[in-house]
Amino acid sequence: MKRALLTLAGAAGLLSLTQLSLVTAASAQVASLAATKGGATAQIGNTIAKVVSTRTDLQMRTQALGGTQQYIPMVNAGEIDFGLSNLP
Repeated sequence: MKRALLTLAGAAGLLSLTQLSLVTAASAQVASLAATKGGATAQIGNTIAKVVSTRTDLQMRTQALGGTQQYIPMVNAGEIDFGLSNLP
């Protein structure tokens, strides 16, 4: 599965990417989306996961972590499928 680190500006691209490239995924396949606990990043992550799960065969689950310093290395290592972060 394609791994990606996203910025808030690229969140809309996640929906397009997911619908185009992962819509054929097996119905039992689950993708993880890491986001920080609380705040806008967590809310956007939950919304993206809900839309992907309801509109495709892929089930996406949000994993709330303490910050990008925790999950960016996990995305790079392939332990988490997607990561959502914001850039000032």
